[in-house]
Amino acid sequence: MPHIISERLEEIGMTTNQLSCLSGVRNSHLNQIKNHNIKRPGRTVLIKIALGLSWGVDGINRLLQEYGESELYAPLDFAHFMEAIKARSTNSGYNAINPGKFNFEMVIMSVEKLMGDIKLVTPVPHVVFRDFEDYFSTDQVPLKEKKDEAYKSIRELLFNERIRMFDQNIKEHKVTHLVCRKCFESYVKDQKEKMSNDGIVKEFNKIFKGMRHENYDFKLINTCPSFKFHIREPNDENEKSIVVFAGTPRHPPSPCMSDDRENIGALIGFISNAKELNEYFKIEFERLSRFATEESTDKKDLISFMISFLEKNGIKVNLE
Repeated sequence: MPHIISERLEEIGMTTNQLSCLSGVRNSHLNQIKNHNIKRPGRTVLIKIALGLSWGVDGINRLLQEYGESELYAPLDFAHFMEAIKARSTNSGYNAINPGKFNFEMVIMSVEKLMGDIKLVTPVPHVVFRDFEDYFSTDQVPLKEKKDEAYKSIRELLFNERIRMFDQNIKEHKVTHLVCRKCFESYVKDQKEKMSNDGIVKEFNKIFKGMRHENYDFKLINTCPSFKFHIREPNDENEKSIVVFAGTPRHPPSPCMSDDRENIGALIGFISNAKELNEYFKIEFERLSRFATEESTDKKDLISFMISFLEKNGIKVNLE
């Protein structure tokens, strides 16, 4: 009888070598497990493998139960997720990003764990300036998974860990962030329909606090990028520069992108350390930087401009 890991590898077109890179579990160890030669691989190894296979809660629980382990339990299993992130290699050429299950965090955090300078191009302020409930409520995951308490709890812990890593990184490394001015304005108007005034003010106070950090350079630009991306330049000489490409920044998203759509596993981006891609995105970042608005040359002027726009839209901001 084929092992469920072998079945999943065939289903998604992945090799054992690729799974080894994504899970951090040695190739030989994976083969021993697939050949039924290891009876109790251990909870950490099983969760690493399941995450490498892009399984959600149901798939993880199925693999755990196959070896007599209890179902996923948060927050105790969070440590296993962090082990999986630490073990995941970013030197495997390309890693796909899809919005469902835990795949997004596993891929993104494998890059965010690397300390170094960051170049960001996004349609809206960075995720670290939002509260989890606001972030999670608009996230592109099936409703069934959103309702699973273990899934939500671990996603929230991963979200908080992303904030912690960002805060740690910015203490010593530069973050340069470009945001389309029109997308920013659209974002404000869209948030006004979704959130209370207090919620919007709370979020933008976080943004303004971040903008005042000496290592955070935020700029509005007078052009809309074709896509959003993130360039990480690790200070570890053994790590190559990495680009994270994540689809289109157009905001608001297409009406087709509802939370309960069936084809939620569609590819939305990738990470790569390929030299040619990195060079292309660095050139594109420099090109976009030339479209910075006049206000973006001075942080105080830019914050004043953003506050003025908020107030024109009926959002009264009291700076903290």
